[in-house]
Amino acid sequence: AGDAANLSSLRRVADCDPEYRRTILVRNKLDKYYEDLSSDNINKWLEGYGDLPKNLTKFALTLPHWSEGAPPPAKLAEMRDEMDKKDLNKAAQLGATKKFLGM
Repeated sequence: AGDAANLSSLRRVADCDPEYRRTILVRNKLDKYYEDLSSDNINKWLEGYGDLPKNLTKFALTLPHWSEGAPPPAKLAEMRDEMDKKDLNKAAQLGATKKFLGM
């Protein structure tokens, strides 16, 4: 993970949910990491490189986005589905385990 904001938030959450039974971490902007990911690190990245608690439920995704001030190029649900397919295809290409592909 290495994301200071995520780690800081998790420390605060641990006060109320020390076993992370009610906590879910969602990391967005997955597409910004596409160039950094490889078959050697995809599963480690999705797992959080050991920085995240093993029992923490975690997701990574790309949210639909478009240019500021411009109207959305399609319906939000369509854009969401398109980004989901793109993320899953990229992860599968790199060899993400079935655990991370929702299988």
